[in-house]
Amino acid sequence: MTRRRLIRWLQILREVLLIAAVLAGGAWAYFKYFSAESPQAQLENSERQKRCLARGSLDIGLSAHDTADAIIGSVTAKNVGDREVLLKMGQKPVLLSKYLPSPGGFTFDQSRSVGFPRPEGAGRLEYIDTFSILPGRTVALNFVSPNLGRGVYVITFEGGSRATATVEPDCPAHGDAKDQMGWFASTIIEVPSRQP
Repeated sequence: MTRRRLIRWLQILREVLLIAAVLAGGAWAYFKYFSAESPQAQLENSERQKRCLARGSLDIGLSAHDTADAIIGSVTAKNVGDREVLLKMGQKPVLLSKYLPSPGGFTFDQSRSVGFPRPEGAGRLEYIDTFSILPGRTVALNFVSPNLGRGVYVITFEGGSRATATVEPDCPAHGDAKDQMGWFASTIIEVPSRQP
């Protein structure tokens, strides 16, 4: 093969590669527009982003009052996020701790764990330990405990660990879907001395 013929073959090869590159670039641009830039594709991508970035968030309140025989309270949880939140609380997630006045402040006297009872036929109670709260919904979970007598009560609610992020397979990971902290609320009430 002569030098002239070699140069000619290289020129033809260069032209063929140039045409192939132009065709590949055009095909890629056509594909890109119709698969990722079309209005339908943009809408699907926007919906997927919303779904993947959705989070559940609870606004939790705890209130309680005393009667002659009992301390009655309620945990109110409102899902202010845009994803369902699952509370995995355990059987008795409310702790009532009684403190008594002392010269140095308060001293711990006793405590009691209680749950959220639900009648389960024939005079039996079952305790709610898992509860799902949909976006925009508010639930009130009520509890009751025997009154442990005069004193100051610190009442706490522990609703389990926070699992608020999406875990769907087509969503990229945004860190750990389970936060390191849990759902929590507390309040303090005073139970005065009762006169017979």
